Amino acid sequence: MTEGRSRDHHAATRGLLGALGIDAASYERFVAWCLAEQLVDELTRVVAADRAHLERALWERPDGLRRFRDLLTAHTRRSWSAEDYERLFERVRMASTRHDRRPVSSSDLLRMLWNLPHECARCGRRPPAVVLHVDHRFPASRGGSSRFENLQFLCAEDNLRKSDKLEEEDLWLSSV
Repeated sequence: MTEGRSRDHHAATRGLLGALGIDAASYERFVAWCLAEQLVDELTRVVAADRAHLERALWERPDGLRRFRDLLTAHTRRSWSAEDYERLFERVRMASTRHDRRPVSSSDLLRMLWNLPHECARCGRRPPAVVLHVDHRFPASRGGSSRFENLQFLCAEDNLRKSDKLEEEDLWLSSV
């Protein structure tokens, strides 16, 4: 695509976003987050097909991070920061591993009750109008912890709608 046509597409995109009342910076953050999650999905498949991983899971190997770095570099044809290698390695490990939900400890539940508003983090409704559930921001079924830092209150309706879906968060890769 030529540079002029590329600028036309950027202008058209910004115009359409404005017409829909969507902030362009917010849209770009969301797209970057979606692409990072897509990269995790692709890398999970790449690792699953790796011979070394089939013999012994990369996260259980002393050379696992180095092997992962080589796979990542070969797959993306670029280098990454050491921090991003480790973050991607951990996210792929979590995506590739079966997870059992751990119970929320009484101390973390008390922290929630003392430190979080007793309302749905998504819609803001409060009891008795709604029943509140304890929700894992990063789903437990995908490796999210049952610690206070990963917990929030959601009304039953929003929690059941969210299920085990990932929600947009700040981009966690630094070298993109």
